[in-house]
Amino acid sequence: MEGVEAHVDTEALERLIGKVTRVAAYAAPLVELQEKALRSSGRSYLEVEEWLQKALVGGTKPPGERPEDSLSALTRVFLGVEVDLEEYYIYLRQGLKPDVQVRREYTVSLPYYYYGGPISRIPYMTMVLYRIALKLLELARVAGLYAGQPKSEVSVESIVEDPQRLGELIEAFLEACRDLSVGVDAVSTFVFSVRKVTRRYAVGLYPNLAERLDEIGEILGLEELFVPKVADEEFRRSYTILGYPDYAYEYYVDYHGRRREQESHMLGVADPRLCASSNGRCEWCIQGSYHIRTKCFENVRTIGGALCKLNDAVWVVFREASRHLKFIPDVGREYLRECRARCSIPRFLSQSAKRFGVRGAVVYGERLKMGLSEFLNELMPITCLGLYELVVGEDHFYVIPRWW
Repeated sequence: MEGVEAHVDTEALERLIGKVTRVAAYAAPLVELQEKALRSSGRSYLEVEEWLQKALVGGTKPPGERPEDSLSALTRVFLGVEVDLEEYYIYLRQGLKPDVQVRREYTVSLPYYYYGGPISRIPYMTMVLYRIALKLLELARVAGLYAGQPKSEVSVESIVEDPQRLGELIEAFLEACRDLSVGVDAVSTFVFSVRKVTRRYAVGLYPNLAERLDEIGEILGLEELFVPKVADEEFRRSYTILGYPDYAYEYYVDYHGRRREQESHMLGVADPRLCASSNGRCEWCIQGSYHIRTKCFENVRTIGGALCKLNDAVWVVFREASRHLKFIPDVGREYLRECRARCSIPRFLSQSAKRFGVRGAVVYGERLKMGLSEFLNELMPITCLGLYELVVGEDHFYVIPRWW
């Protein structure tokens, strides 16, 4: 394990919280505009506010072209609504007012069935991101790391007056999000790397923080999530897994069709609209035989857990935006791709979720039996980087690839 020098102290955390403030400041007007736009869904284009009319068709061309960098494209992706441009221009060609419907969902004809879904999931994720940021700022205020109010340089009123400023707001929002993301901000990367980590690996990875790990962990909210059931005190301390109790720490699992409720783990980001039939729980990952679902990920209790969830939401926003607009990077995928290039995956893992039992100092799985220390030593590099998520139980682990 090669040690890394991490400069993490109260001042560094205050600077990171300052970046969170910027994200919240730009997210606030964007969320308000998204709500205004989504409330217009189902109405005639002629009935919506003038600013939204301009935003829906800004930069488009007959017979229905919507360039990627147009105001209309940004509105479609970031506000989640659109009009059928072909129909819009058909009306104009006939000298008629464009009485076309504003819509927020689309339907695609697939073999044997129709699939319907939102035009863009970014409005939902922006709202989630904003809520997490506000809760994080509340926690930071209590910890003495923050004393202020988020203020945006772009207001809703200014965009209503000049819809072209929507592009300015979106650019500022994305830049603020990227600036605090894992792989870009050093402190954010540190916080993310210790979300599930053995004490031994954390001290070896960050030797300059060895004596202050407990102090920093107290500010971030690190707790002991797993303590080996062995008599040797040094072994037990070294391979105790630290983590944030509000991140990847509540879940339930469907295993081969039989539901087993587990109330001890919380996974990351999910969209509850994608799993409305699961009693409010959200599907995070389905891999192989294991159907792993989560509770609401806005349940924020620690600064560290909130920062990890905020980063997950940021990564999802960039991932979704990059699917529609090629000039927007997928910052999460780029980071994980770089990590994969310099990291080997242990032989006992695969591209699907795997369950491992723990009995004393022995880990066992399908055609596998190995020492707990060996298992965790091999696992720590890839989990700290974020290639896999480790979900910790009293007598078992789930190791889940992170798909971005």
